[in-house]
Amino acid sequence: MYIYPSMAPPYPTNKKASFAAYLGKVYQYRQMVRTLARRDLKKQYAQTFLGILWSAIQPALGLIVFTFFFVYVFKIDTGGVPYPLIALAGILPWFYFLHVASAAGNSLVDNQDLIKRLYFPRLILPLSKSITALVDVGIGMVLYTLLAVYYGHAPGLSIFLFPVFLGMLVVLGLTVGIWLAALTIRFRDLQNVVPYLLNLGIWATPVFYPAAVVPQQIQPFLYWNPMAGIIEGFRYCLLGVPAWDIAYLYPWPFIMIAFVGGLLYFRRTETIVSDYL
Repeated sequence: MYIYPSMAPPYPTNKKASFAAYLGKVYQYRQMVRTLARRDLKKQYAQTFLGILWSAIQPALGLIVFTFFFVYVFKIDTGGVPYPLIALAGILPWFYFLHVASAAGNSLVDNQDLIKRLYFPRLILPLSKSITALVDVGIGMVLYTLLAVYYGHAPGLSIFLFPVFLGMLVVLGLTVGIWLAALTIRFRDLQNVVPYLLNLGIWATPVFYPAAVVPQQIQPFLYWNPMAGIIEGFRYCLLGVPAWDIAYLYPWPFIMIAFVGGLLYFRRTETIVSDYL
């Protein structure tokens, strides 16, 4: 018995079908994306005392640590903006990126039983991870709002650009996650290497410090870090400062190419997923 009426074998894997037809098939299974996202949320917080509040506790703990070091030890210059707001505006998109890149990258390996039992576009799995992580961002934004009210710092008109940077964040997370999901099937070592590299990436990204404190001679390197542009975009939308630099768009033509290329490669790989599981 199949959960969805269209989940009747054989699942269409005709390589000659157009890419648009493939995306159309993914759209037909959109309800499954929501179902898997709900399943992941329940699994993530099952049998925990605080439940979904852990989504706020994790960034809050990071905020406490960063505030102690960068306010009381290093005394970083924030230009008059409360440091907790600067830090949290960087922590939320960074945690989302880590979650999607890691969870989506392992989504095929972690759902072997589901893949073997049901027939559906495998792209559904990394897509569901991106939605699950958005719930964490939403809860984190509640924490940010409470802090903003406490400090009396209301956003300006720049807040209307927030969906743009949130969309950029989703695309970047999915781009990395989809490539990793397809590659991890063949190269399982990536499950050990990628988390290590992602954790190192925080030091090359202005997560817990504003990009303005980076020495001028090395600031151009930040322009080629897409997460730097997204995080600074979050700060611009939520805090109004600093003005967002258009130079952060430099890597995005390559990212969009990588996104489309990742979808194409994933589609090609999913036809042989069962051979590697």
